[in-house]
Amino acid sequence: MTIPRKVTVIGAGDIGVGWAALCASAGWPVAIFDLSPATMERASIEVERRTRALVALGRAPESIVEQGLRELQRATFFSEAIQDADWVIEAIQEDVVAKQKLFVAERHPPASRGRSITCARWGVFPSSSRRRFRAMSSAESRPRCGGSASIWCCAA
Repeated sequence: MTIPRKVTVIGAGDIGVGWAALCASAGWPVAIFDLSPATMERASIEVERRTRALVALGRAPESIVEQGLRELQRATFFSEAIQDADWVIEAIQEDVVAKQKLFVAERHPPASRGRSITCARWGVFPSSSRRRFRAMSSAESRPRCGGSASIWCCAA
């Protein structure tokens, strides 16, 4: 297994905060991004609280958690969040159009060569979503998902 150089979580609600805390507790560099400043403020507090709770429960070593928290990036811009990320975890609201727009972002598509994407809480099958994203990309003359990019969907 390859350790990611950077994990990006897009969406700072409860699910996104949970992913960010879990990755930070493993000592991985994490960037978290949300369009809402209020949500980002809450996320900053919650990620720290949840990672420290893992230490208190004996589920994560304190030194590793502290390293993850030091490297936690609260991104202001989408492009900043996904820059140099090996793994992008999408945790935005349940809106298929919003998710499609995210994956064919005009200037900074998260699905690029060598980057893995995880879609949290999505009730659409990966095969149909991948076809939709590629169809949208082709129709709009945008770059398609690179051959080595991976898209994983974790429907709860």
